[in-house]
Amino acid sequence: MSTSKPPAAPTINQYRHRDTKPRRHGAPEWADPRQKPLFYTILLIVIMVFVLDLAIFAALLFPQVLKKNTTQQDTYVVSGQSMEPTLKDKDRITLTKTHDTPQKNDIIVGETPEAWVPQGRTKPTLIKRVAATTGDTITVEAGKLKVNGEEYATTGGLKCRISSSYSKKIPKGYVFIIGDNPPHSTDSLSILCQHPTHETYLFPEGNIKDYGSIQKL
Repeated sequence: MSTSKPPAAPTINQYRHRDTKPRRHGAPEWADPRQKPLFYTILLIVIMVFVLDLAIFAALLFPQVLKKNTTQQDTYVVSGQSMEPTLKDKDRITLTKTHDTPQKNDIIVGETPEAWVPQGRTKPTLIKRVAATTGDTITVEAGKLKVNGEEYATTGGLKCRISSSYSKKIPKGYVFIIGDNPPHSTDSLSILCQHPTHETYLFPEGNIKDYGSIQKL
């Protein structure tokens, strides 16, 4: 009676490597695909170092570009006498925004509304001062413009058709603008004095192209 030896049980290493390819001849020990934990760890470290270097490079480069773009300011040249004595004819200025929306006393640069332009004339770009914003109440009485009860300007030099008094709360989306030299300015106050029964004097916020505090150049 003959007997045969049972097949030898596979070793742990045989289980571990039977489904993997052998290490390429001459390759470093860490590149052995059979050494999975070590191989993947080193690969992950290499990727992380690469990403970190890329992030540092971007942080050094792009903030300078963004800073240049966000701080770039347009230059405006004043024409006329409407903002005297603050601004004179041919003054060159820039505007710096200090709020998310135009605020009282800000200088604005904007497009003249259609209703303010005589028929047949082009619409000029204007530079004026914000006297009142949404929610403020303007009152014209006895030759004075008041904003929320406080005197802001006078109608002296204007042919104002308001016989007694006029009061209006500025609706959302509009502002009330005037020049610092009202007798020589086409603005909300002069339009109101000409047409007190209309509300064409309201200046749309959408017409504002730039606003803020002024810096003369």
